[in-house]
Amino acid sequence: TLHPALIANVLLIIAFYSFTESYRKDAAFSNVFDVGALFSIATLFYAPFILLFPVLAIGLFAFRPFNWREWTICLIGICIPYLFTWAVYFWNDQIPQLINDKIMFDFSDVSISYSSSFYSI
Repeated sequence: TLHPALIANVLLIIAFYSFTESYRKDAAFSNVFDVGALFSIATLFYAPFILLFPVLAIGLFAFRPFNWREWTICLIGICIPYLFTWAVYFWNDQIPQLINDKIMFDFSDVSISYSSSFYSI
């Protein structure tokens, strides 16, 4: 079945690919913006991925020399999808649903079940 974590994983794979493309570039502003935006879109699909934001900072330290413009562009890339999401929910008068749907992750519908063949191995 399609789970939000699968969509978020695909977005993170694309983000890591874009991040590794920026390794030897002098100015990788578009790559860093894409990485920040893809990370934040992945957290909109699956909220527990917000714990991966320190990985983004570690990657910026490891792959790129410190450039305050790249860090600022990355933060803008992180904020833009949240701003668009907030604007859509505000336009439709659904700000309380935004808090319940996107920020608070509901673990009640997560179920793990194993078939009998799993136990026979």
